[in-house]
Amino acid sequence: MSRYRYDSGTGRMLRFDERAGAWKPDRSRKNASRIVAPSVMPDIRAFVAHAADKPQLITSRSQLGRYERSNNIRQAGDFRPGEIVQRRKKRVDAGLAEAKRLGGGVNVTWSEF
Repeated sequence: MSRYRYDSGTGRMLRFDERAGAWKPDRSRKNASRIVAPSVMPDIRAFVAHAADKPQLITSRSQLGRYERSNNIRQAGDFRPGEIVQRRKKRVDAGLAEAKRLGGGVNVTWSEF
């Protein structure tokens, strides 16, 4: 797997050449006349997360990812449109099917929720 870094002095992406053991300009693009500057994401600012029982200081993206996975949470921007509604509909439908299977005489539709 190739490793890359951004050289702010030249404004170019560099690729680590493992054979030479040095950073070289990335020339892997097929159409060199259409080179687009890379989008570099800045580091996140430190903040205190309160989603768990005990507040925790988050200082990096990797730490944020570990925190989200360990507490089974996601940021609102990580959801696809309609994903939450679709998941809720599946839960309601499963509950209605179970009630019907048990003979509860439930006659409710999704539109009533």
